[in-house]
Amino acid sequence: MSDPICSKCYMVELGIWLNDQNVSLDKRAKLMRKIRKNLMLDNFSKQRCIICEWNTVSLCTYCFFFNVMYYVKELNFPEQSVESFIEHFNYEIYNIKGLH
Repeated sequence: MSDPICSKCYMVELGIWLNDQNVSLDKRAKLMRKIRKNLMLDNFSKQRCIICEWNTVSLCTYCFFFNVMYYVKELNFPEQSVESFIEHFNYEIYNIKGLH
């Protein structure tokens, strides 16, 4: 993985982004629940997160944010939030560069 970052550190970044979005608290909570349920995975990886240096990495950047984008669209976030998400996290670059 090019950027070994754990899901918990991604969640912190996602929370910061969500605070800037014009989205109801209910939708925000639904998004976070979906992520916790489906993307906060236990794993046997030995690769540590480069941010917290504590948690292990279970998903690559592309896979994590690709799935989050799916949930953002599924929950009908406003188009402005979808565009902001793509701009802020730029997850698609990991697939374009073949780093996925």
